[in-house]
Amino acid sequence: MEDFYLGNSIRKLRKQKKLTLDELADGICSKRQLQRIETNITIPSADIIFKLSKKLDENLKEYFPYSHFEDPIEMAKLIKTLEQLYEARDYLKLYELSKEYVETDIKSPEFKQIICYYHWNAAIYLEIDPLPDEHYFLSLLGYSIESPSEDTFFTSFRTLFEYKIIYSYIVIKYFDDIYEKPLDIRTQNMNAAIKLLKQVIFHYTASYKILDYNFVCRLYNNIAHSYNILGEHDKAIYYADKALSQYVLFCSLSVIAMLHYVKGYALAKLDQEDSAKSSFRYFIKLHEMIGDSEYVAPLIESLKTTYNLS
Repeated sequence: MEDFYLGNSIRKLRKQKKLTLDELADGICSKRQLQRIETNITIPSADIIFKLSKKLDENLKEYFPYSHFEDPIEMAKLIKTLEQLYEARDYLKLYELSKEYVETDIKSPEFKQIICYYHWNAAIYLEIDPLPDEHYFLSLLGYSIESPSEDTFFTSFRTLFEYKIIYSYIVIKYFDDIYEKPLDIRTQNMNAAIKLLKQVIFHYTASYKILDYNFVCRLYNNIAHSYNILGEHDKAIYYADKALSQYVLFCSLSVIAMLHYVKGYALAKLDQEDSAKSSFRYFIKLHEMIGDSEYVAPLIESLKTTYNLS
């Protein structure tokens, strides 16, 4: 199974050619980017794949047994398109394009995971009904167990998207319609979600030297959100602050804004209104800087009205 992964194959070829990371990266990309490619954190662009093929003097196509794609360059182009649609929040096009490929037989688990992940995210934002259940996500990982709660579940993970898929599993299983559930079920779900989210953080950060900080902060944000749902607002503040203090320099503004909101909510619940206002102001200002304040306009308007924010 290992040779299905793009980064593993590139790393193996580089070592066969007795090239260092610096030597292979020279004239193509940074050493750090090549490290991310070889550890399956980043999918290289079509241009980088072409240049790596030329420098390694190998046709990378031979190393990837796909049934639907002609070569890895075509896959890289598709992934880039999906990323751009996701960043542009064009969820309808993202859903339609990813759906075409989800319904085909893609042998590469790496790219199947990525495409299905974007497809699921588009479905969430478009409120497509019904959403996939947890078995859908487990099947992407090749597992059929009921609950991935044991540490051994994570030991075979090789790519960032495997962690992102299990994150999606947690969200759909434990957070969907959470406020409509009875209190005992809500409490049970949030405690289970917190336990799994902490496991994902532990195993992911222990497995990779180079991290997707936005992803890590989303995990922390969901932990903080879970504690807010449980009414344990001190813990929510702790985890939001932990993410902000460690990763604020490496995250996108939208992720930082999200953490400030969940922290502000907790502070407001603890009647620390001045501190809550400060967090909410950060949230509003960051979205104004991003230029997507219209996207969260109802929430921003509600905060301004409730807390008299100018």
